[in-house]
Order: sequence, then structure tokens, then C-alpha cells
Amino acid sequence: MDPSTTDTERRRHPRRPASLTARLLRDDEELGRLSTRDLSLGGVYLRRGNGPAPPMGAEVAVELESEDGSGSRLVRARVVRVTDLGIALAFLDNEP
Repeated sequence: MDPSTTDTERRRHPRRPASLTARLLRDDEELGRLSTRDLSLGGVYLRRGNGPAPPMGAEVAVELESEDGSGSRLVRARVVRVTDLGIALAFLDNEP
């Protein structure tokens, strides 16, 4: 990969700011209720809570509440990045 390529240029789907409630699960255990920072067709970035983050590469599920609060959607995802500020997930399903 060309080191001069930016994250934006590498992305397959454009991100948009989104402040949604997300419930993070691993092996049917709730890891926490977090808020999203941004969302795309390919993944989501969650702001870190106080609890431990799942390890890199872990398969998780994330339940995203709709913007109007009328419902939610459960999506399988893989942890692709963990920082002190957040957790980046790549969706494994075709549609978020």
C-alpha cells in the first residue's frame, strides 16, 4: 500500500457523522452501551466507554438504534482498530 494514501482514499464507503446509541455484544454478553462517532455502509466507529474493549480481530455484534429511536438493527462485525478513544468495526453482513 502506498504510504501517501490517506484513510479517506482507502475507504470503500464514505463515512458520515452519526450519534447513535449502540449496544456492543460478544458471545451474547453485553460489553457496553456506547455512542457512535461515524457510520458507513462498511462499518462504524464507537466512542470508548469505561469497560474493556474487545481484542483486535474479534467478531462481535453491534445493535444500532435508529436515528429516530423507533427501532434497532443487530449487525455482525469485526474489530479492526482499538484506541484509547474508540473502537472501529467493519461490518461482516452486507447491509448495516
